[in-house]
Amino acid sequence: MKIFNKRDKTVIGLMSGTSQDGIDAVIMNITDYGRKTKFKVLDFETYSYPSELKEKIHDITTQDKICLKDLTRLNYAIGKRFAYAANDIREKAGIKDVDFIGSHGQTLTHLPEEIYFCGENIKATIQIGEPSIIAKETGILTVADFRPCDIALGGEGAPLSAYTDYLIFYSKKKSRAVINIGGISNVSLLPKSCSLDEVGAFDIGPGNMCIDEAMRILYNKECDLDGSVASSGKVNKKLFDNMLKNDFFKKSVKSTGRVDFGADFVKENIAYAKKQGATDEDIIANFTNLSAYLISKSINDLDLDEVILCGGGAKNSCLTRMVEKDNENIVLRDIKDFGLTVDNREAAAFAILANETVSGNPSNLGSRRGVLGKIILP
Repeated sequence: MKIFNKRDKTVIGLMSGTSQDGIDAVIMNITDYGRKTKFKVLDFETYSYPSELKEKIHDITTQDKICLKDLTRLNYAIGKRFAYAANDIREKAGIKDVDFIGSHGQTLTHLPEEIYFCGENIKATIQIGEPSIIAKETGILTVADFRPCDIALGGEGAPLSAYTDYLIFYSKKKSRAVINIGGISNVSLLPKSCSLDEVGAFDIGPGNMCIDEAMRILYNKECDLDGSVASSGKVNKKLFDNMLKNDFFKKSVKSTGRVDFGADFVKENIAYAKKQGATDEDIIANFTNLSAYLISKSINDLDLDEVILCGGGAKNSCLTRMVEKDNENIVLRDIKDFGLTVDNREAAAFAILANETVSGNPSNLGSRRGVLGKIILP
């Protein structure tokens, strides 16, 4: 209640996405909530996962058989890394008093397609990074586990950033699309002068995920830095058409993850490409082209004035050139114009979502709206 009654709050946002490369931590001032929200980023840092922890996350999310003991311990190990990130960003910024933390956690699997399971119709998602560890090791109230509430209300648990995009990027005069190119690309559609009910949001498909996985397999590297490998390859229609056979493109669900576009998908398409005589550079170029095509497809038929690109993929110049080429009539805006960067936007989104939670304000879309997340006392 003490926090609830404060108008100005200092908040830490923690985020680790499907790219699984580390933890983004942002510390910011947030004033008010809902449409009155104003914010200022004070500091930001990315904390890479230690190699052993990163390998364990990758193994658990790509293998069919997993060790339950390892999974249980991983929840706490990641919680400790999140707590470390929160404590370090606070020290780095020289800020002693933080009101609360908003933690997304690390997604292990996301299953938005409803199936009949054990007598029930089930959608499911799981993010780990034990929030009790974060709260106790930082001494700061922590809001976490945002996605399950949206599923309980009939949603798919993703993407959740559409609500914060509405608060940040709403315009009375411009129709905008905010496209986050993370492991998975997602889009928020904001028609000019829109109400919250008119905001559209859905996952587009793979952003960096397939590119990164292919780079690990073919080059033993974490990513295609600045798209240099893709730039030296050639796009091939046969390879592209084979990628589009993925079952996700036939589904009605609007969110996805490694279940659809993980290691199996990448390995199958690499094998197919090799049979077609494609070079390694060609393969990376085609995975990059897939990401660009899906982004363009999501906005081509819309009456948009501006597109804001963010997420790690926005730094891949080959990918962004492909998007620009397909959308020459749309203005591409720099997210810095709105007080954020391509790196800190998602962490900031979960700081803002946590602010909505402690303010008692619903922050999902859809016909059934609710206050998201779980509050853990320090």
